[in-house]
Amino acid sequence: MQGQGMVKLGHDFGKFIDPKYYADIIAGNDEVGCILRLQLISDRFLDVYLSERVPDESRKFFFAKGKNGTILTYFKEKLMVAIAYGLPTQLGEALVCLNKIRNDFGHNFEKTLSHSDLDNYIIAVDNFRYKALAPYLGEGPIKDMVIQSDGKRLTVADGLAVGFVIATYCLMIRAGLWLVDDLQSRGKLKLG
Repeated sequence: MQGQGMVKLGHDFGKFIDPKYYADIIAGNDEVGCILRLQLISDRFLDVYLSERVPDESRKFFFAKGKNGTILTYFKEKLMVAIAYGLPTQLGEALVCLNKIRNDFGHNFEKTLSHSDLDNYIIAVDNFRYKALAPYLGEGPIKDMVIQSDGKRLTVADGLAVGFVIATYCLMIRAGLWLVDDLQSRGKLKLG
């Protein structure tokens, strides 16, 4: 069921904004799984952005042969192309921050989340602002955000993993709204 005033879009935004993904991550209560899954969600955003942004005539230069038509492969190359095609650098910085933490987990068995990791990520997310015509969940400072998950009110103070989930969810909402604006400005927004 759509909320009042909501418009269905003909784009794959559910791949990175669906609240169920975030609720499942919180319920999992696993730092490594949390960071890995949040990074995969941000990677999905880049996939959606690139699939919407790279012109049809240029796609042959970006689709890897033998990779089932996947556009590009690695996070860093996706991000470089996305920035070149107009992704805001502040959004890119937040994505890089999350990717670095994911890489730290991938290469250090003893790695655990720290308040410093979360604080640095929140700063990067807060640096990417999107001003919409109407207030939206995810607008404003991340440390002030309150979300509902399984009937509980949660803030970044409710744990490091929860803080990362809240920050990433807000980042993806901002990114999604920015992308709607970008698509609309280029006459590529599909409704329905």
